[in-house]
Amino acid sequence: LFLSFLFIGLVFNTPVTIGNFIDIGHGLVPGLNNLALLLLLIFAVVSALVKGPLYCSYLCPFGAMQDGASGMKLPKIEAGARFLRYARYFRWLALAAIVVAVAGFGFAAARNFEPFSLCFARDAGSAVWVQSGVILIAALFFRRPWCRLFCPTGLVIETLSKLGMKIRCRFKCR
Repeated sequence: LFLSFLFIGLVFNTPVTIGNFIDIGHGLVPGLNNLALLLLLIFAVVSALVKGPLYCSYLCPFGAMQDGASGMKLPKIEAGARFLRYARYFRWLALAAIVVAVAGFGFAAARNFEPFSLCFARDAGSAVWVQSGVILIAALFFRRPWCRLFCPTGLVIETLSKLGMKIRCRFKCR
């Protein structure tokens, strides 16, 4: 994960974000001028359909930052199943709000809901740095708080993974 943070995040600045999926929904191919991003996006989608959310587990620089913070030897808070079940609804609500804001109202800034994508761009405002800092502090005590509670990109990739599982089962279960 450190290498994904270093190369995908800092060197190439190519994290897969909800903005990439919004572009696809608009019929645009993100990354045509950025081969690394295009290949990473293809990998994220294809691997989700074929094998599961591998991008989130092994390549996401946001997840790497949180895992680094979680690696600190501090007492951890385990979220209960009930809490995580309700948090899943919040992720869907956040995703719907982003899509409506961008597609319905033309509010393009909603594409940047994920604070880490702006951090890697190195031109983030202070609000993004504060949001990122809060998330990383939370990661000291709670495993991958952004990924598990808020990440709309992860939700899209997980949904693709579930779709892929249903497709694979349909062909294998016959």
